[in-house]
Amino acid sequence: MATIDRREYRKKSGGRTTYWRARIRKHGLTVTETFTSKAAATGWAKEKEADIEAGRFNQEADRHTLGETINDYLDSEIFTAKVKDTDKRKAHLAWWMDAYGEHKLSECTVAWASKAKRKLQRKTSKGRPDTRLAPATVNRYLAAISAVLTFTIRELHWLTENPIQKIEHANEPKGRERFLDQDEITRLLGACQASRNPYLHAIVMLALSTGARRNEIMSLRRGDLHLGDKPRVIFRS
Repeated sequence: MATIDRREYRKKSGGRTTYWRARIRKHGLTVTETFTSKAAATGWAKEKEADIEAGRFNQEADRHTLGETINDYLDSEIFTAKVKDTDKRKAHLAWWMDAYGEHKLSECTVAWASKAKRKLQRKTSKGRPDTRLAPATVNRYLAAISAVLTFTIRELHWLTENPIQKIEHANEPKGRERFLDQDEITRLLGACQASRNPYLHAIVMLALSTGARRNEIMSLRRGDLHLGDKPRVIFRS
């Protein structure tokens, strides 16, 4: 059973301020929180008691804030070793720190994640107050905080699930798909043959035949090639 206590403290400037402290002792756990109203304290106590009874309560998530977690992530080897564009990731996480840094991890629910996504979708681009963030940019912000929450689960054990993974990300427009027609292929290969680069024609032929990316083709070695009796696609210039 929760207990709700009315308390007061004196201000340095004089006068007194009243607050309410809720305390729960249940199944070996003791959890306390302070509120500015009795109604807020009572509502919180009922919710936390239900979570404890259902086994949903995570005491660590109630002790730590999202801001603490972001700082721990930025100081980790996972961030420095695995993130390619650290400056951009820091910029994305700075927004989360400003907007939700004081939130307890226990407040980072699926409903919170959905609300944060909507807030991002209303955010305007830097230096362009009339332009909202593109869906792809919104998803980059979501990916940044998702990495932090995954780190919190696997390394800190302060959370048991990642709410960002349970919401739909912003719909990104499909990129334009276009293929060269036969006339364009002929002219392209002709230009490659006229090039001073003796390897360009072979590289482009391989790209057209296989769909391989430039880096994949440039890193090919003889041992990677398996020539057999399978049909080959050949483009003639």
